[in-house]
Amino acid sequence: MVQTSSVALFNKRLIGVIMNIVKRIVAGFVAVVMTASMNLHEVQAVEIPDKPYLGLDPSTVFDSETDITGIPDLQVYSDNGAIVQMEGSKKGIQGTEWVSANDAAKLGIRHVLINLGMSPILINGDTEYTYNGKVYKFNSNYLKSYVKNVQALNRMGITVTVVLLMQDDRNLEGWEKLVYHPERGHNFYGLSTKTEDVKDTWRALFGYLAGVFGQADCNIENWILGNEVNMPSAYNWTGTLSLSTNAKVYAQSFILLYDALQNQNLANQNKPAAKAYISLDRSWNNTAGYTGMGAKGFLDQFAREINKIQSQVDWCIAFHPYAVVMDPTNPKFSEADKLLWGNNRYTPNNLNAEFVTAANLNVLTDYVKNTYGPQHRIILSEQGFDAKGGEEYQAASLAYTFYAGQFNDMVDAVIFRSWRDHPEEYGLQLGISGRKAHQVFQYMDTNIYGGATSLCLKKIGIPNWKELVQNFAVPGMGYQDVTYHSWYLGAVNAASSAGLMTGMNEDFFGASGSLERGQFATILYRIDGSPKQDYINKFPDVPNQYFFSLPVSWASNHGIIQGYSHNHLFGTSDEITREQMATLMYRYAQYKGRDISGRVELSRFSDGGKVSSFAREAMQWIVSEGIIQGEGSNGLLNPQGKVSRAVCATIIQRFMAL
Repeated sequence: MVQTSSVALFNKRLIGVIMNIVKRIVAGFVAVVMTASMNLHEVQAVEIPDKPYLGLDPSTVFDSETDITGIPDLQVYSDNGAIVQMEGSKKGIQGTEWVSANDAAKLGIRHVLINLGMSPILINGDTEYTYNGKVYKFNSNYLKSYVKNVQALNRMGITVTVVLLMQDDRNLEGWEKLVYHPERGHNFYGLSTKTEDVKDTWRALFGYLAGVFGQADCNIENWILGNEVNMPSAYNWTGTLSLSTNAKVYAQSFILLYDALQNQNLANQNKPAAKAYISLDRSWNNTAGYTGMGAKGFLDQFAREINKIQSQVDWCIAFHPYAVVMDPTNPKFSEADKLLWGNNRYTPNNLNAEFVTAANLNVLTDYVKNTYGPQHRIILSEQGFDAKGGEEYQAASLAYTFYAGQFNDMVDAVIFRSWRDHPEEYGLQLGISGRKAHQVFQYMDTNIYGGATSLCLKKIGIPNWKELVQNFAVPGMGYQDVTYHSWYLGAVNAASSAGLMTGMNEDFFGASGSLERGQFATILYRIDGSPKQDYINKFPDVPNQYFFSLPVSWASNHGIIQGYSHNHLFGTSDEITREQMATLMYRYAQYKGRDISGRVELSRFSDGGKVSSFAREAMQWIVSEGIIQGEGSNGLLNPQGKVSRAVCATIIQRFMAL
């Protein structure tokens, strides 16, 4: 009997395996027929790798009970306030791993996405919730850590996004009735709405969750149902690749979540209102080797199905614009195909594109805006880039994708996949912590974005972001030679913000470059508020109609500059020396009525005796004020030394106490 039972069991399992293989072959055939009927262009003879899933065990994607209550104000980037995040930054990240970073408070994170498994909430219910006259019990204990973390994130001004997922859970009684196709062993499942009882279960659960996370101090704004639902074989199992069936199944469950959120919005008058999102992957017209459907086709069919159920539903989209080739070391693809930028054959800027990435994001956003309306908002809720292609490649891809979303008026958030690498992701190194992408992520939306992303610009091969990103406009300094570790950062920021100094051009401040006398006269003129001044034809080398013409005339008129006695020139283009700068600043202070009585002995400097007689009194005063403090390890005055633009900014900052 034992042997007979074992054989029978083996035969049963064998038949099951064969049936699964047959089902997949049939599904592939159906997909071919579907694709032909949809007239979609296929990628010919090229393998497009699937985006891997975090962990074979779906439970591994659900967030742990990380305590994030101890993070201070996230807008404080530096102690002296020199680094400031741009207003309206859309920067975000998935999960809460970043909380353990030493610089967590200075990452400037504005959006956080968390995953929430629904089946544990349906097990061991301890809290009653009544819907339609029936009492349901949900596991509030399971949600405690989520509530705690959402509250902490809300206090820090962070917008929270949640992904609701239904996994294979053998501990959940009645699981088979809750999913559309209860075949075990898949990552996530499409929800069933086959009976009113099942619909009411989902209505009750969604209503309960909307209430828990719809409070002023515990608010989730963005609600995503499922993951990449146009790829049902991998992420939203329904047992079929039929476009119409998948779109209908999803629409019927989506509307239940949408209505629950709408009811909560009306009850609490929440502002901003909670929104429901459909999750789509980057495959715009590609079927991922007949394992799914193009996002465009699925979206259109979904919209039709929703309209059959209910009119004027303001669904939104959670899109995943990963690179076309996830693994940049894959030898099957050309280097051009692996890059987000450049001439990638899979991402042309038209509706026939195989994929939508940062390179052609407007294909998606323009289509949604023009076809369905701007009320259908979009978030880029998941993207990451493999550091195996080089840390510069990863950093450049990250910055490019962020800017593409940041300056697109249809996009409300740009949320990156991972703070750290995860071994379960099939060898992909998507984490940014500890890599060059870390600093890029931290500062790409601040006033020092130029220096922070200079390595990205070099990798892409462009002089600035305006060359690549439409409507690019990060306020602050685009100077690529002013970075987060520049000793002169605070001074350059202060002088630039006050309008006293500008860069050599919009891309470079010229920190190590020398400063000319005409330029410094202009700085003093700006310090004085650029007063009205007529041109004075006093110096032969100061003609009219130049940027320095009026500043030199003003300074000469007030006795601040006197020119060279030996040739009666001002020396407009001569590099200013430290003692000349001290003299001009001393005279300017005297002109403004500032106390100039302070003096120190210059003999404490080994080169103090080298100060020219015309500058000695000025140098004694400026040193006494701490404006010039000596340079180098020996603290030399270096009176005839040239003044770099970075040093000038520092001296101006001290003089103005900026």
